[in-house]
Amino acid sequence: MENKKKIDAMLKELQPDMPSIVTVDEEREDLQETISRLLAKLEVTMEEVRSSSHRPQISDARSMMAAYLIGLPTVRQVDVAAILGVSQVAVSKMLKRHHERVKYYPPYCRKWELICK
Repeated sequence: MENKKKIDAMLKELQPDMPSIVTVDEEREDLQETISRLLAKLEVTMEEVRSSSHRPQISDARSMMAAYLIGLPTVRQVDVAAILGVSQVAVSKMLKRHHERVKYYPPYCRKWELICK
């Protein structure tokens, strides 16, 4: 529940920067629920994901979140960047890392498959 409040506060702060995502309250709630589910499945907190930690679990979680969120219809790389607290270039690198890890690293691939279910 605490994560939902933090995510909602963060999305409200980003509202002017992300009109394609949060123009309607229902869309913001859907995105908030999606992010909460992702965090639960990845077993990380929003603070960890937004931190500059280089721990493999956190880096993998960032990459998976970026890949999952980009797959949503109205989400752009700049929107994901605002959510994760990084630049658009960093999101692009996360997506590249994600595609490489899915191909060549079986533990990452298994975790990704769990998220996509």
